[in-house]
Amino acid sequence: MDKFINFFIQNKTSILISIITFILGMIINGFWNIIKNSINNFIANIFRSKSSYHRALKSNMNLAIKEIQKMSFFDTKPNDVKVKLIENGDPDVDYEGEQIIFKISKNKKISENVKILFKGYAREYILGRIKIYLNNHQKDSSEDYIAKTLCHLARQKRVEEKIHDEINLKARKQEYKKYIDKYSNIRKNGLLFSIFFPEIKRMGKLSPDGYFEEINFEKEFDEFLNFLYDIATKDHGERVNLKYKSDFSKIAIILVASDNTWEKGKAKPYIERIKKLIKNNFTTIYLISGGYKNEYSSKVFREIKKEIKEISSYPKKEIKVSNHNTIRIYKLDVII
Repeated sequence: MDKFINFFIQNKTSILISIITFILGMIINGFWNIIKNSINNFIANIFRSKSSYHRALKSNMNLAIKEIQKMSFFDTKPNDVKVKLIENGDPDVDYEGEQIIFKISKNKKISENVKILFKGYAREYILGRIKIYLNNHQKDSSEDYIAKTLCHLARQKRVEEKIHDEINLKARKQEYKKYIDKYSNIRKNGLLFSIFFPEIKRMGKLSPDGYFEEINFEKEFDEFLNFLYDIATKDHGERVNLKYKSDFSKIAIILVASDNTWEKGKAKPYIERIKKLIKNNFTTIYLISGGYKNEYSSKVFREIKKEIKEISSYPKKEIKVSNHNTIRIYKLDVII
């Protein structure tokens, strides 16, 4: 030990120089790697070929489209994809026949372009498939049959599980997962479209004749589907608009809350809300509950019938979504 201490004392200057040199070398090397990577990325961004950028983006978008099309109401073959670079503006989707054109911005990263396009394409594609489905069944007189068919599609859990399994295998899963999760909810919430199928069907069948010639029914139909779609794809905790008001339709949705709400005010909060809706000229009100809340919706409905004379009601409608869960719907029309 003494020898080691003596050696250190005799050579302390050279040892300290060696340590300082080593530390400086590590620092300089680290800075150099950072600078080198920055230079390489800068050069790559300047001299990156269009073809390599196109290939990367096309690959990402094909992956996104594949996932979206799996959750649609119909099986369809993937569309051909073409990528166009634009100098300014936000990414956008366009079509040339069967070919999908993705216009992407040079000023955004590939991942940013993909996310924006994915979100817009998902909405357009899924709503388009729903419209086609509904239009193909306009002549069907059995609304219950159509509702059951939509519910069946909404409850295909094996399909959902398969989609999620495949997502988890993707190398870039985190880039898409939250978007895929959000829009795959359209299957679970296909139930929402079956609940409102009479309203959708009514709008789809009406023609701009007679008293309604000033109303754009195609626009009305699109807006109502978008209204339902927004509800169906809201994340837990997000604010959601439950009122649809247009030139032709004024529809409101009331969701029956938990037992805590019932204990606090019984049916009073619901009655007050309906009175306010009537005052604001809403003509159709849906009272919807699920699971154990069905008990409260029945009590609320009975109190509404006693307290509010300006409404007529339909027999309750129930849709079974699983062995242990049923959705109950009361439709109330305001008597004008």
